[in-house]
Amino acid sequence: GFRKVGEPQARRTKADVPRLYKEMIEVMDEGVGRLLTHLEKCGLRENTIVIFCSDNGPTKDGSTAGLRGTKGTVYEGGHRVPLFIHWPTGGIDAGRDIPELTANVDVMPTLLELAGVSPPENLHGRSLIPYLLGADPDRGPFLMQLPEKSEQQAIVDWPFKLIWQMKRNRLLLFNLETD
Repeated sequence: GFRKVGEPQARRTKADVPRLYKEMIEVMDEGVGRLLTHLEKCGLRENTIVIFCSDNGPTKDGSTAGLRGTKGTVYEGGHRVPLFIHWPTGGIDAGRDIPELTANVDVMPTLLELAGVSPPENLHGRSLIPYLLGADPDRGPFLMQLPEKSEQQAIVDWPFKLIWQMKRNRLLLFNLETD
């Protein structure tokens, strides 16, 4: 499946996509398993926080499970991705679902709070600890701006999302609980 550095890239068809995704997931699963096994051998697994998150949604060849948009868009399919946090002694319930938008910039404030360190005032993001412990805090508005070539901006104030398609000068309003 995967090519080695320096090998020419073979032409890929849409039929290859499920197999390639399967292989990528298997490699990722193996790597996470090796990490957890190593932490276990070192006696660190119970009190180590492991965070795994995808950086964006799939390309046009991948699946968004019915969500609109793909990688590089402000639609849900472009950024709604899994975020897993494993911390056995941290009091986090397994399977806790956070429906509101979080971002990778929330990881550092979360880790700082867990370490008992106050974040600097200019640090972006918010701690996820209230969500992880079962609270439902008010997140407030979240601005999404992609590179200029995408010509899209959005603001989310749960459950609403307003998308500005700049090139068309068109606004789209969605209720994320129903749309």
